[in-house]
Amino acid sequence: MLELTHAGGQDFVNLPAQAQISFIIGDSGVASGAMLSEPGTGSIRATRVDAATAAELAATFQRRDAARPDRFREQTPMPGGETLLARTIEALRHEAVNETDMTRRLADKLREQLPMFQRALPTLGAVEQLVFRGVGPGGYDIYNVKFAKGEADFSIYPASDGKLEDFNFNPAGDGRPGGLATCNEGSALKTAPSSVPIKLSLINRSGAEIRLFWINADGLRVPYGTIENDASMPIWSPVDRPYVIADQAGQCRDILLPGEATRVHVIEPVGASVAPRTAALPGSREALARHIDAVRSGVPDYDQMTPEVAARVRLSLSLQQSLLARLGNLQELAFRGVSRAGNDLYTARFANGSVTWQIGLIDGARIGAVAPGPE
Repeated sequence: MLELTHAGGQDFVNLPAQAQISFIIGDSGVASGAMLSEPGTGSIRATRVDAATAAELAATFQRRDAARPDRFREQTPMPGGETLLARTIEALRHEAVNETDMTRRLADKLREQLPMFQRALPTLGAVEQLVFRGVGPGGYDIYNVKFAKGEADFSIYPASDGKLEDFNFNPAGDGRPGGLATCNEGSALKTAPSSVPIKLSLINRSGAEIRLFWINADGLRVPYGTIENDASMPIWSPVDRPYVIADQAGQCRDILLPGEATRVHVIEPVGASVAPRTAALPGSREALARHIDAVRSGVPDYDQMTPEVAARVRLSLSLQQSLLARLGNLQELAFRGVSRAGNDLYTARFANGSVTWQIGLIDGARIGAVAPGPE
């Protein structure tokens, strides 16, 4: 789901993600479809569904809402899920959709996405290993897949008949470390021909708006978008494409090189320490305990969150309440480390199970990130 702001006419935007939705109005004056556009990923057109399809979708989401909390609490993969995932990937590598392993709706979705898979999967090569990482809070099984020339994360959702109901793909590059280059090195950097894809997440904690540019094959800057303070931006990128992180005036701060170290990159204030942190942030344990209790009661303190986090918590509130109802009373929060996004990771032990939870604080008080599930 996206939180949208009216941009005029039939256009709406989601500012944190730099996404735009334009509704297509038919002769009757009713929207017949919509076009979703995101930086770096192109546009996707969707058509209006009929009442029967809408009812079918509503029933699907009701079933998912009932099953998600238990799947997340149990953290066990769907039976046969690894085999279904491997067969689905292999079919997509050969520009096909194996309809027998999935619902009709998923088959239709993957057929629409075939051009994207045709660009991405050949650059990764053959599948070598599938590793189950856990069940996300939305009930999706999460797998890391190692290919001959790179890696990717996949998430799958089981249908009631044991087939696949949903399938998502997030590329993770080709194993290079990535990192930051200085602005003085920018004149020697340019986009190389490699097309191995990677999905990045840039989080702006600098205190001001950030402008982003990518460097093309001629070494020239190309505007990409802006990231508001306390907001994030997902980027689907070739792994060989450098990005200039600039201030509001366009002055370079750093140059980001896509790779493992920058899949999640936090843009800190100028002069802030970049030394890795190993101890919990002061007050994070207490803030997480208060947040879990507030979610359980249905009254999260949205004023103590960034607007982006508040929007996400509102969307997932009923799901997280259902999860907490099954887990029972919170008994212990044990700090276990720091995520690559700089958030504190805790093992939350409840009366009926344990869950990983992460929380990030801004200025020692406001919540800049909070979520259950695998990192």
